[in-house]
Amino acid sequence: MEDSPLCGGTLIALQYVLTSVYCLGWFKLDLHVSLGGQKNKDQGSQKSERIRAVEAFRHPLYNTTWFTYDVALLKLEKPFTHKPARLADADGSDAKKNAETVQSVAAKIIADDECGNYAIDLDVFLCAGTERGKGFCAGDTGAPLVSNGVVVGIASAHPGEANDCGELPGLYTRTSRVWRTFGGCSGFLGRRKEFHNRHYSRLGPEGEDNT
Repeated sequence: MEDSPLCGGTLIALQYVLTSVYCLGWFKLDLHVSLGGQKNKDQGSQKSERIRAVEAFRHPLYNTTWFTYDVALLKLEKPFTHKPARLADADGSDAKKNAETVQSVAAKIIADDECGNYAIDLDVFLCAGTERGKGFCAGDTGAPLVSNGVVVGIASAHPGEANDCGELPGLYTRTSRVWRTFGGCSGFLGRRKEFHNRHYSRLGPEGEDNT
């Protein structure tokens, strides 16, 4: 999108981005993916590479009521060649609104018994947040939760959507619960014909369902 970023995502291969199904709502509005800038609105410069998404694939078990299995893949028009942006300082930001610069934050994974106060299905969701009121905000949906260099969750929902950023824990879809489906869909590894299989609902460039 031209005006402002809508979601986060993870580049899992040069031509594929892992994100939230929620983010596909804007797919028919000519969705683009930007990589390499530290400013959220860095576009068309040496700092940022911007590529159009041409296909989208949502997890077949995605639930529109509870947002379970809220994981999707975007196929890009061409591969990225730019190196990923440098991460912001680990402390992120204390801002109570969306930041202008790309942020990261050290978030504590919350025990399941407490997470159960916010999540409907602990087999699919995990909770993470901090004790200092820092967490993901609007526009961060689809962003990764990383532990020891491995993506363990995808930002899916915020139980306090109307509250200030980080006031309540964020909900993340467990990648360990959805990776078997992705593993059977290896188009992002180069074998495109296996990518279009029955495990996925496919959305064309106008957002129509082509399952």
